[in-house]
Amino acid sequence: MAKHTSTEDLFVREMILHGRPERACREAFPHMAPEYVADAIAYMMDDPEVRARIEAGIIYFYRDHLNNIEIPPIKEVSIAERRALLKKIINGERKHPSYVRNGDVLQMIMLPPTEEEIRDAIRMDKELEALELNLRQL
Repeated sequence: MAKHTSTEDLFVREMILHGRPERACREAFPHMAPEYVADAIAYMMDDPEVRARIEAGIIYFYRDHLNNIEIPPIKEVSIAERRALLKKIINGERKHPSYVRNGDVLQMIMLPPTEEEIRDAIRMDKELEALELNLRQL
């Protein structure tokens, strides 16, 4: 499992506790320009690991309130889910947060992927495709 950023941790915690994406986004990205909040929510919710952590966390958080419920482990993210995320980067659909200076104010906005991020995503997608092929042959 990949390491999680503090931004992801804040977003996941707020989603578990309150279930309100806008509130979770404000906690995770306190300097986000208001017009980019929807893109920031999509950025977080597109990540299959973030979604899996939210799902498992909600069940775990409410376990004492639900009778006879078995707490499943955090669902492992599939290769297909990882590749779907990479495809969004490759296609320029997954914007990422970045700070910009607006006068004297430092503000966060969402930007399309850079050429380097796209090249990295293409490389990683090819590696995952090869891994997926190898797993099918087993």
